[in-house]
Amino acid sequence: MSFAQIKGQDEALNVLRSVLQNRPTHSYLFCGPEGVGKKMTALAAAQFLNCPFAGDDACGQCPSCRKIALGEHADVILLEPDGASIKIEQVRPLSTLTALRSFEGGYQVIILNEAHLLTEQAANSLLKILEEPKEKTVFILITSKPEAILSTIRSRCTVINFKGLSATVIVEILGEQAAQAALLANGSVKTAQDILNDPEFFTLRQEVHAFITRLPSLSNAQTVEQCELWKPNKAKAIRILSFVEFWFRDLLIYRLSQNAELLLNKDCLESYQSFTADLDLLSILEKIEQAMSYLRQNVSPQLTLAVCFFKISPLNNFS
Repeated sequence: MSFAQIKGQDEALNVLRSVLQNRPTHSYLFCGPEGVGKKMTALAAAQFLNCPFAGDDACGQCPSCRKIALGEHADVILLEPDGASIKIEQVRPLSTLTALRSFEGGYQVIILNEAHLLTEQAANSLLKILEEPKEKTVFILITSKPEAILSTIRSRCTVINFKGLSATVIVEILGEQAAQAALLANGSVKTAQDILNDPEFFTLRQEVHAFITRLPSLSNAQTVEQCELWKPNKAKAIRILSFVEFWFRDLLIYRLSQNAELLLNKDCLESYQSFTADLDLLSILEKIEQAMSYLRQNVSPQLTLAVCFFKISPLNNFS
């Protein structure tokens, strides 16, 4: 769980090390895409702050480091969402906890994973705690959506920005079996793992790409028929729209740059070269994002897909 184990985040680690070595502040906000090492870095920071032998990194071998690695350190608290949110009942006890001395004489480190899922009550409770920081108590908030966190909380945090990982780094972490998944994971180890664990992923991707290339010639009835064949639930519909979004994103990039190295779907290059339909690609991407938002509001997956495809098909003037 040491800093040395974290791959592809040298810039974020350099900033964090500098702050921790000079004078640790009482609250940090780790921002960046999902699945790029933010949570692992938070635990590494907890090790570093509590390791009696730390230099540029925690030793990883002392009792404190081992307890944190095992999730057994009394002064390192990891809060995860309870269902769809982090609730007031999870945050309220922190006020009492942080008022006490640390159990083992080092730093109390409170890590809130997916901090953008704090309920309004929980966020306000956390804010009160952050407004009166205690000595040797450090909060680390982890998020992929910093804009969803109260501005008054953000303003009290030192922001550490994490970036998406390269396909090479993802393969280094997961192994050569992840080579193709890494190209499609948009910089996220978690997404690459999800791809590897989904036996239908590549088959569905191929079906969606074939459908997109036929879309300019399909009638509404044929489009509806394809949506019925997919039998999408919410998760599957989101995945289908993600495939569509990345396909049109790559088409836009290729038309602007003619640079195949910038593509996520490098195996679709011939399709991009032969797809000649005159489309407003920025408008298409906006409509796909709109459809994604409808799915999050529990609109019918099959209906959402069909309407989205009607809107982006050059055969329709559907608005």
